Amino acid sequence: MNSEKSNKSINNERKVQNEEKILIYSTNFSPESMEIKKGDTVTWVNLKRPKGPSVLISDDGLWKDTTLYYGKAFSYTFEKTGAYTFNLGGIPEARSTVIVT
Repeated sequence: MNSEKSNKSINNERKVQNEEKILIYSTNFSPESMEIKKGDTVTWVNLKRPKGPSVLISDDGLWKDTTLYYGKAFSYTFEKTGAYTFNLGGIPEARSTVIVT
């Protein structure tokens, strides 16, 4: 019975996905690029100063433009490999890339 419990724990641990964070500042993302594995989740967090909303845009159309108010977050799980780019509405120099392998 103990070995059965330990096998279940190992199986559950394998199902855990990785989560990475991208922080939104006034006119940039940090980090500006990252590499993740298929099935991982990325969470964008708005830390813009002065406090205000930011519009997160997926250049690849993964979701509708999303307004994030200060301190709020948005998460997306990447199910397909590829390179995906994002920007902040109205701030063309604010760009980030997520590479999914």
